[in-house]
Amino acid sequence: MRKELAREFRKAAQVAAQGADDTQALAMPSMFPKWQLIDYGAGVIVNHNGKLYRSVSAHLAQVSWAPDITPALWTPIADPTEQWPAWAQPLGGHDAYAKGAQVSYHGNYWISEVDANVWEPAVSGWAKQ
Repeated sequence: MRKELAREFRKAAQVAAQGADDTQALAMPSMFPKWQLIDYGAGVIVNHNGKLYRSVSAHLAQVSWAPDITPALWTPIADPTEQWPAWAQPLGGHDAYAKGAQVSYHGNYWISEVDANVWEPAVSGWAKQ
């Protein structure tokens, strides 16, 4: 009886955790279910290989669509308190950098000068700090 109640409580807590913002999610990574082959709605947070990811759009998961290899479907949840996170190549509008975004790249710091920036720092749209 106690184990069943504990399972129900955990499930309810996991459902409630889905409303967390990135900072809150990173503070409680164990509250998010492991990625599995199921239907996902947009905005669902999962734990995959020790990292948290948020689904970009609703989809039915497939073996070859794991969060760490399909950035068109999953966005990694990064620590928003990190001032200069490492630059990552955006794959579209859903993960492009906003004007003012700060990144580190090849040992330098860069600030995006344009909205929807998908360019590599030092190529276009970035100011070296």
